[in-house]
Amino acid sequence: MANMLCIRENGELLKRLENCHVSASSPPTVSLNSISLPEDPGSWMQAHLPALTWPHSKRPWVDVLREVAGLRALA
Repeated sequence: MANMLCIRENGELLKRLENCHVSASSPPTVSLNSISLPEDPGSWMQAHLPALTWPHSKRPWVDVLREVAGLRALA
């Protein structure tokens, strides 16, 4: 952006734009009807931590995972 402002202040912007060949077509738009939302928008935030139960439940890194997840009571 700063480079563009500098070119404009030097009077070179229009000269450079004349040499620029960009198609005038607009980017494709996405219809709101084509986007499907889940019934429960918060469902993507749900997580399952199978490592807390079996077969890794006694490993040290699982204790750290429990603490991070706030599940210390399940130990």
